[in-house]
Amino acid sequence: QSFVKLFLDELKDGNGDSLDVGFGNGKVLFQLAKINKKINFFGIDIDDKVTPYLNNIKNIKFKKASVYEIPFENEKFTYISSFEVLEHLKYPQKALREINRVLKVGGIFYFTTPLEGDKNNLYGKKYHRNGYDPHRKYYGHIQKYSLKRLKSLLKENGFVINKVSFTTHFINQFWTIF
Repeated sequence: QSFVKLFLDELKDGNGDSLDVGFGNGKVLFQLAKINKKINFFGIDIDDKVTPYLNNIKNIKFKKASVYEIPFENEKFTYISSFEVLEHLKYPQKALREINRVLKVGGIFYFTTPLEGDKNNLYGKKYHRNGYDPHRKYYGHIQKYSLKRLKSLLKENGFVINKVSFTTHFINQFWTIF
């Protein structure tokens, strides 16, 4: 997964504390913790079913918690990651404010989310043309971001955008649509 590799490159020589929001099965967090033992990794998720292999890694700690009320003090984390979470959130503004609260000034928030509302991809074109929306039913995506809307949300909630990268998932789009 190229988006994980990009974040791994950011963390390679870093130190401090890192939070993964919505860690799910923990596979990404496991990869992150393996590459840098100087970073203390934390993960929060609303589901507390932690994959057993993660319990043996010394520099990972988990908490069952909501992104709307992150149970850490202000400016604790140098790095925050969130992979494929924002599209599931009913209140993304509230989540982004809370993430920004626990992120250190100058820290890095690295996340991925599909741009299913953007007319520059197959999903977005179909969604705007005829309301085509398979990800709501099958995957629980309730937000349909365009790049413009996503950038606006980030800026409104105190983030400075340093870098934007894309992966098209073209084969997945093609497979789902056709």
